[in-house]
Order: sequence, then structure tokens, then C-alpha cells
Amino acid sequence: MAHTIVRLSTDQTLENTTGVGAPPMVWPRNEHVVDILHKAIYSVTTGLIAERWIQPSLQSRRGLTSH
Repeated sequence: MAHTIVRLSTDQTLENTTGVGAPPMVWPRNEHVVDILHKAIYSVTTGLIAERWIQPSLQSRRGLTSH
């Protein structure tokens, strides 16, 4: 969920800063739905791939250094 929010925010910021896109408040409702759905699918897919590709490191580092 957090990745979807960051993705939406970044996309909107870049579009509005460069003047390429219209502000979201003037979009029709169906365009909002498509945009959010697209970015949510992107985020979930990216998360699933990252979790399968990057194995967790579950080694304790406790006691290996003094400070």
C-alpha cells in the first residue's frame, strides 16, 4: 500500500511540475480509477518479484561489535 501511495505521489508531482499532465482534480472519475488500479497492480507486482528475488538475511549480529 505504501509503495502505491509513493508511486501515485511521484507520478503526479512529476506530471504537474513538468506541465505534461492535468491536475487530478479535473480528471473524470473513471480516469482516477484506471490510474490508481494501474499503479496498485504495478506496486503489488514489484513487491512480489522483490520478495521472491531478494532472500531475507536472518543472521543475528548481536555481540559482534562493542558499539
